[in-house]
Amino acid sequence: MEGVLIIHPTIQYEEKDTYQDVIQEDGKKIFLGSIASRKYIAHENIKWVIEILSPNEYGHPIPNNTHTYRFEFDDNRNVNLYEWVNKIIPIINNEKGNGLIHCREGRSRSSAILIAYLIHYHHMTYDEALDKIRLKRPIVRPNIGFERQLRNLEKIK
Repeated sequence: MEGVLIIHPTIQYEEKDTYQDVIQEDGKKIFLGSIASRKYIAHENIKWVIEILSPNEYGHPIPNNTHTYRFEFDDNRNVNLYEWVNKIIPIINNEKGNGLIHCREGRSRSSAILIAYLIHYHHMTYDEALDKIRLKRPIVRPNIGFERQLRNLEKIK
């Protein structure tokens, strides 16, 4: 696989696989990636996928034996993230085996959900969760509206 250079306003990052295993817990790995990471599901024995895309976005087909959850919302700071967090993070918690969470770029929507998961189920602060994810995927940067909502979520947990 050839690397893809992703240019971000604050960093440049050479992404080799378009996904990274961010969390390992209870016999499962949770991968975070871009829409392109769907091509590599078989390589990591992915059993479930949470895709967070805009209504008109579609990616590479997912194998039939992979449980897929599709959520449609835009990477927009005005989106009510709480509505989606309450639907998605219980799925992450309850699923068994390796899983992939992705949005188009694997930078804002999917990372915001994974941060919410770490805040809720691992009792981390926003900054701790962000740092943990960035160790594996430095391009992560939830939009400003998601960040604000996640910092509020941290206060009520």
